[in-house]
Parts: sequence; structure tokens; C-alpha cells
Amino acid sequence: DYRLDCVSREGVDRMHCQLMLLLDQVVASPEQPVEKLGLLSSEEFQHMVYDWNQTVSPFPKKETVLDRIVREAERFPERAAILFADQSWCYRQLLFQVRRYAAWLWRQGARPGMVIGLAAEHTPQCLAGALAILWCGCIYQPLDPSDPPSRIGELLAASGAAYMVTYRRQRLHHL
Repeated sequence: DYRLDCVSREGVDRMHCQLMLLLDQVVASPEQPVEKLGLLSSEEFQHMVYDWNQTVSPFPKKETVLDRIVREAERFPERAAILFADQSWCYRQLLFQVRRYAAWLWRQGARPGMVIGLAAEHTPQCLAGALAILWCGCIYQPLDPSDPPSRIGELLAASGAAYMVTYRRQRLHHL
């Protein structure tokens, strides 16, 4: 028996099927670690992971990512644009930071066509920095700040980067 006010008959049936699936897996492979066991049948997995995620929509061919962000900021300035850990930036904040960083890059000498490396942890500031590089008409070269300096140097040399931006020290390095 179960409480109908807490769970539906369909919910109980689903839990029963999941329990049976788990038991079948344990019997078939008792050495299998628990985290490798699945609660979904292959059909359910297909449905939830692939069928439900058919969200492809055409992207206008003449619209850039920056154009889309500006448009969203005009239409929905307070709508969440970035959710990261405990931070949330709305489109207005994102666009403000992108323009602010782009102005700073421009004052430092960034010009269209230049390659600019960006070595930063994955944060909203990193995304705003990458978009600012694009806003200036520059080419964004992503760099992993945890890579050894020799590796970063090789990547910068290979890309012909004129500058490297890092948010650890919040400095622009002219190369």
C-alpha cells in the first residue's frame, strides 16, 4: 500500500520498474559499482536525453552572437543571461560588462583582426571577456590558465596573438 496523496499509481509503477531494473543489473554484474547502475531503460534514456532535447532552432545567418545578446538585452534586460554557481547576471549586466571590457581593450590597443588570448577560469567574467574581445572585432584565443606557461606561450605564438588577457591578475599582457 502507499499514500495516494503523496504518489500516483504511475509513480509507483515507475519506481517498481526502476527497482526491478536495478536488481537485474546487480544480479547480472554484482561487481559493478553502484554509480554505474542505471535507473532508466534504454528506451527511457533515449526519450529523456535525446527526444526531449530536440530544441534545435534555426539561427539567423546574418545575426552574430553579439547581435543576439544586444537584442535580448533590449527586449528582456532583467532576464537571466548567465547562471553560474552562486552568481546570476541579467542581460543588462552582461551587456554592461561586455561594453566595459571592450572599451578597456580598445584603450589598450586592441583593433579588429587582432588575436587576443584569454586565460581565465570559467566564470561570468570570462564569458564577458570573450564577448568583449569579439565586440572589438578581434579573434578570441581561449587559453587554460592551469596550463604550464610554456604551453600557453606555444599557443599564443601559433595563433599570432598580440595580447593575452588574464583575470587572475586582471591585467592585459602585450606580447
